[in-house]
Amino acid sequence: SGQLTRHLRRMGPIYQARQQVLRSALQTRFGDACPVLGGQAGLHLVLRLPDGPPDTAVARAAWAHGVAVRPLSAYYAGQSGANGLLLGYGIADEQRIPELVGRLARAAGR
Repeated sequence: SGQLTRHLRRMGPIYQARQQVLRSALQTRFGDACPVLGGQAGLHLVLRLPDGPPDTAVARAAWAHGVAVRPLSAYYAGQSGANGLLLGYGIADEQRIPELVGRLARAAGR
């Protein structure tokens, strides 16, 4: 029926704009010490965290600040994984992204 194609055409620019706002806010708050990975497909980015508090602790602190993120280490089976966070932006309000990244930065001690 073409509904999926229409949906993707309509939402693509919206998701791209959200991703750009998220990338910009992450760069402002975390800088080059925390590289951002991904973005070529999907609705998530990965924020790599430097040595310091484990991503599980940062994710719990973020939740306490009203920000839901997933620890990257949870996606590694049977080995210690990379220290980082999985950040979804599919349903994020573009106008609130900088505020939410600010909360995340406070939770991460930045």
